[in-house]
Amino acid sequence: MRSAGVISPPSQGGVVRSAGMISPPSQGGVVRSAGVVSQSHHPTTAVNAQSSRAVASPMRINNLNRFKVRRRELRASLTPPEARLWNHLKNSQLHGRKFRRQHSVGPYVLDFYCPAEKLAIEVDGAGHDSQSAQCHDHERDEFLGRFRIRVLRFQNDDVMNNLEGVLFEITRSLSTTP
Repeated sequence: MRSAGVISPPSQGGVVRSAGMISPPSQGGVVRSAGVVSQSHHPTTAVNAQSSRAVASPMRINNLNRFKVRRRELRASLTPPEARLWNHLKNSQLHGRKFRRQHSVGPYVLDFYCPAEKLAIEVDGAGHDSQSAQCHDHERDEFLGRFRIRVLRFQNDDVMNNLEGVLFEITRSLSTTP
């Protein structure tokens, strides 16, 4: 897919460039050959050392190859609560939304991810109760938030004993149109 657009207004030093897309950003695509942009705090933007202007860089963050084996291992060994929830998320069963399991974003592997909604679902066990684990979860949520990915967390007990309530909360967080 090819697109062209003004990356920043010409009055701010921006230029019009064509940008090749591998796939839509909502599916983890990256922009290639983008032109000069204004200073930005977007996570996929790098600063050009020669001009001190930010330049969009092709930074892939979804399903990096270095995590492929780990994702496979995690898919093959879902916990009982993850397996139970997956039975209701797979095959677009929840309001037609496609969910992926054990999808990586940057260095983190998410239990479930809906690219169309930019929604991550985490099923947490007792290992997430410690102070250090909660700190790690907070850092992870902040990282994902930089990419506008929302995170819903549920306890194992909630998935096992109140699945309808969990599915209701997930449904509430979806946009109204698929």
